Amino acid sequence: MDNPNIFDIVEDHPEWLPEGSDINKKKSGAFVLLCISTCLEMPLEEAAELITEGGNDAGVDGLHVGEVEDGEIHRLFDDHGDKLLERNIRRYLGLHTNRVNTAIHETLCDPKRSDKFYFYNNGITVVCDKFDYNAFQKSDYKVQLKNMQVINGGQTCKTIQETLNGVLSGIVGESTFRK
Repeated sequence: MDNPNIFDIVEDHPEWLPEGSDINKKKSGAFVLLCISTCLEMPLEEAAELITEGGNDAGVDGLHVGEVEDGEIHRLFDDHGDKLLERNIRRYLGLHTNRVNTAIHETLCDPKRSDKFYFYNNGITVVCDKFDYNAFQKSDYKVQLKNMQVINGGQTCKTIQETLNGVLSGIVGESTFRK
């Protein structure tokens, strides 16, 4: 494929994308493939193999791309705190002392934008020693991670935690993204 775009991937290679009929998830998957292919300077076929089969020559045992609700991120950080950020290079910069974190907070609290938070955010990168899941699950995947660490997206995670702690205590408006 010369200069592929998201629509080319969705149309020509559905086997590389999430199953089901949700076109937005398919477009998101195609976008991730394009990003991996571009950043790692590898053909799309190799990027797709990295995601679907895992493993590469750089010592990565597997790469999984998924979607996690903000309520789950909130729960993880309430339960485990900053231990999840020990391998992150930055510490939390605060909710209202950093313009990016303030914008994340405002998006989560805005009923007109919060349901699109997934598309506004550049994601969270997590590493772990072990990853388990049941391959027979059809949806609502349950996964187990051993020694999970957020190595990119700590600001997002902590802002979600602080925002939802405020929502739950009635301090800020309710986020429509919460399920």
